[in-house]
Amino acid sequence: MSREYKHYGIRAANRSFRCFPYEFVSSVVAILGPSAGGRYYCYIAFSESFATAVGKKLPRGVSPKDTAYIFVECDKKEYKVFACYADESARALMWAGPMASKPPWLKFIPVKAENDNYP
Repeated sequence: MSREYKHYGIRAANRSFRCFPYEFVSSVVAILGPSAGGRYYCYIAFSESFATAVGKKLPRGVSPKDTAYIFVECDKKEYKVFACYADESARALMWAGPMASKPPWLKFIPVKAENDNYP
């Protein structure tokens, strides 16, 4: 069992959600890497303690005006998890670790390019 699950209840989810009291932190995770220029995303579910931790890491906390999302930056060796404001005004490192022991919720769903033709 991952440390993130024990502390924050983070687990993989099948879709995005927003519900009180977590509505100020998005359940969609933006991911950059591990291949060059690779853009991915995944969905997570989490506990109130995670939303509180995100608010404590960011300078203005989280609120209806200062919503946040989780950004993961990774390469072949390590991953870094950041809390970011939706307006990109600030970000803070939550934790980092080796890719060999990446968390089970970190899935790599490719982002389709804006000019892709899909129904």
